[in-house]
Amino acid sequence: MTQDNIIVCKKRTYRKRFYNIPSQLLLVVAQGKFFRNLQVFLVLNSWSKVDLKLTAAKKSILCKRLSINIRTLQRALKWLTDRNWIGYYKKLDIIFVRGFDKIRDIENISCNTSIRYDIYQVKHLDRLKAFCLATCYSIVYRFKQKKEWRVYSLRLKTIGHSQGKIYPPDSSKIAMYKISNTYISRFTKRSVFFIKKYKKLANKLNFIETKSQNYPVFSSGGEQITFNERHLFFEGMEYNFQQRYYFKGGFMFKRESDLVRTNLIYLTRKPFKKCA
Repeated sequence: MTQDNIIVCKKRTYRKRFYNIPSQLLLVVAQGKFFRNLQVFLVLNSWSKVDLKLTAAKKSILCKRLSINIRTLQRALKWLTDRNWIGYYKKLDIIFVRGFDKIRDIENISCNTSIRYDIYQVKHLDRLKAFCLATCYSIVYRFKQKKEWRVYSLRLKTIGHSQGKIYPPDSSKIAMYKISNTYISRFTKRSVFFIKKYKKLANKLNFIETKSQNYPVFSSGGEQITFNERHLFFEGMEYNFQQRYYFKGGFMFKRESDLVRTNLIYLTRKPFKKCA
């Protein structure tokens, strides 16, 4: 066999495709408005597993990739260093990127669930904000699921099937729960306008699925209330309750909280062990 017939196979290099970010860490980011800092950290995390020397050329590439200026980058790096998400060795001008398990220890996060996020979506800040908001919806969604199962198991232990058959709650991915924007606004400490804006984007990116609930409003006579009859209906009603109603085609409808279902992929990390 000649040398021309010899095929040289190159070894494939592994490239990380997804981040496995702790869910409670995304909640901390959403409550503290640390979206830009998280974005810079995720890019640095994808560049290096241990240490990294940030030269002027690499900083320029990072700024160009994230569409930010050098001052914004320096401010984010300072925040990450102060928060101890990255370490800095001044003598050699090298930074050490912490792992997510170490950050869980720093932020005192005991929850061991993480959510998968596409590495190629990091450069879009709006998508990262929508992902953090979708995680907050997912946390509430899973809490409501667990609450239903606790109520079911408690009823099964106390009364059993003596008062009829008790059906278990729907634990599949098809189940949807009513979650209001005001509740998520208080949960994340963000405005309702922010929640509505990025909830719509999260639904578009398929992080969550929403289903609006709007019902027509009828009078005591069984006829649907029109726009001209709104004064009689709103008489004596507080302004906050009036905001639940709207008009479409000249008729009144009532807004209800949207039904939400999460599409995020959950993974389990190693248990949290606090250092003595």
